[in-house]
Amino acid sequence: MKVTLLIIIAALGLAGCAVNYTYNGQKYDSKEKLEAAVDANVNSVVAAISPLPAPLTSKKLIFAIPSEQAIYAENVHRFVNAQNRQPTSMQTEVMANIGRANFRSTKVFFDALQKKHIYASVQLIEMETMMGSYAASPDTDTLYYTEAAQGAGQWFFSSFKGGKQVFAYDRSSGTTAGKVQGFVDAVQVQAIRD
Repeated sequence: MKVTLLIIIAALGLAGCAVNYTYNGQKYDSKEKLEAAVDANVNSVVAAISPLPAPLTSKKLIFAIPSEQAIYAENVHRFVNAQNRQPTSMQTEVMANIGRANFRSTKVFFDALQKKHIYASVQLIEMETMMGSYAASPDTDTLYYTEAAQGAGQWFFSSFKGGKQVFAYDRSSGTTAGKVQGFVDAVQVQAIRD
């Protein structure tokens, strides 16, 4: 779920402090501006996807990622473990905003796959935890993201024939569009492999 979202918080514990978000190298001074930037970026990436004339496989793909609420809950949990205290209302608001942006920045992969039309259908499952596992069936492949610890997130792909495996894709691009294209290309390879 590595995205280009950073947060800069100067003396966040003080009341009235300003929070600045940095997304794709640009700074935003409000959650509304951050959300607009994330949505504009994601929408432009999906708009650039060219759908295939027909699916590469008749199978279904289950695409599972942690929900926005799961990301937020995990951020609060990690904060409490690191700081040994509950976050302030400003800190919880920041964590909610980051969770929303991270969710949207991860869901773009689903949106791109759905538009590309590699599978006969793609179903989104929003997991209520950062950990989950989905088994494949003869007519359904699964692709899901788990994060056992901060910075230790991993995508997995599972097919009935190939079993569960780490899902690797080209992450070298410095842009969301490049990363999404690498992801889509890797899914296409998996779809035609069976």
